Amino acid sequence: MLTIKQCRDALVRQARKVQGFRDVRAYPFNRVNDARFLKDFPGLQLPACLIVFLGRTRTIKGAARDDVNRWSAIIIDTDSGGEAWQTVDDLVDDFQNTVLDQQLLDDELTVYGSSDVAVAPTSPRYAVYEVAITTREAQER
Repeated sequence: MLTIKQCRDALVRQARKVQGFRDVRAYPFNRVNDARFLKDFPGLQLPACLIVFLGRTRTIKGAARDDVNRWSAIIIDTDSGGEAWQTVDDLVDDFQNTVLDQQLLDDELTVYGSSDVAVAPTSPRYAVYEVAITTREAQER
């Protein structure tokens, strides 16, 4: 079975293929939800995409083992002029078309095509969207 790190690295590599991101990286959940981080997004080159691991469900039935991982892709751009939401709309669409609904890592990791897109309320100086996605891997045990 793949490790969480292998899955995260594959998603980051795939997200880097989206034209328009200046920064794509893995980020821990607690850091993304830090109020000080949400105030200024320090250290990021915007527009950016942060891949955040949210959890795993493992199901074992008979000879099969199934891991389903939940992820958030946080897409951020600076919005001082009030128009970054248009850029982020396009980046979300490109992210969904480039990253979702495919198999990675020699077909071991399935990235589902279904996703949930939401706008995150933060500082008015930024446009922030979250794309919730799921990956799955299955194998014999």
